[in-house]
Amino acid sequence: MCEVGCRVLVDGRYFARVLYVGTVDGKQGVWYGIDWEDWIGKGKHNGTFEGRSYFKAKHDTSGSFVRKERLYFGQSFMQAVFQQYIKPFFKDDESVKLATTINQTDDSHLDENDEISYDFLGKHFESHMRQLNDIERIDLSNQYINSFSQSVITSDIHDSLQSMHELDIRKNLLNNWSEIWLILIRFRSQITIFNCSNCRLDLTSTDEKFERIEELMLIDQDNDWYAFEPVLVSFPGLKRLYLDLNRITYLTENVEQLLSNLRVLSLSGNKITEWEHVNYLGKLQHLEEIGLNDCYIKDIQIPIKISMYR
Repeated sequence: MCEVGCRVLVDGRYFARVLYVGTVDGKQGVWYGIDWEDWIGKGKHNGTFEGRSYFKAKHDTSGSFVRKERLYFGQSFMQAVFQQYIKPFFKDDESVKLATTINQTDDSHLDENDEISYDFLGKHFESHMRQLNDIERIDLSNQYINSFSQSVITSDIHDSLQSMHELDIRKNLLNNWSEIWLILIRFRSQITIFNCSNCRLDLTSTDEKFERIEELMLIDQDNDWYAFEPVLVSFPGLKRLYLDLNRITYLTENVEQLLSNLRVLSLSGNKITEWEHVNYLGKLQHLEEIGLNDCYIKDIQIPIKISMYR
């Protein structure tokens, strides 16, 4: 079920966020008011239609009304793992049966005390689940994940991903970082590389710490440095951080505390026009590489105290 604020895929190709669900004056049925992420050539208004305001789009022409049939609302984390790493090994009729089982258990039709085991799904399923033990990198990019299912069967998948240390969930439909925290907590002891780029998430903080994660990719999140700071606090062991193509226009002195172990930082495609903000990075004792391509920096001003730099 779609709620206002959820991220969706339109026409199987374009990302947008639902900002209104309901009737529209002069039109029949239920309409979905969406705000296109890449709006040029797609949107028609800013959420105001024929004098009535239904929602507020980010841009003057990034809003549209569409029917539900044009929208795809995504699948759970467990369903994505099934689609990528289990379903291809089954015959069509077996896949349909397994997919039905997966969907039913994922839709919370089970009580928390119900047990779903390999026996329930069959020995064939069990054998392929065991093969997941050998996979070190799980790629779920473009699988349109919208939630992290916590149904009982998820434990079986978790137990079958013991070798995974890299997780890629780029270009998905997750709405905010509360779902990301659930994923990271579940795989806390394993993940060292995490890619959550192109998800346009609403960032939220947590008291949890993920010391094992050394590489974090948050490219094209449509956020500024102020929004990233409370998230980065939870990754004290970061050595490589990629924040390209965001809305970062400045950095703060907090970088020394947030990124004390950092070796590589990429900020390309942001609009950090003033070199004084870059100077804060000179306090990072382990920093070896900085990416600042296409940042509109006006001029380079090396501080008098060269000791700021290694």
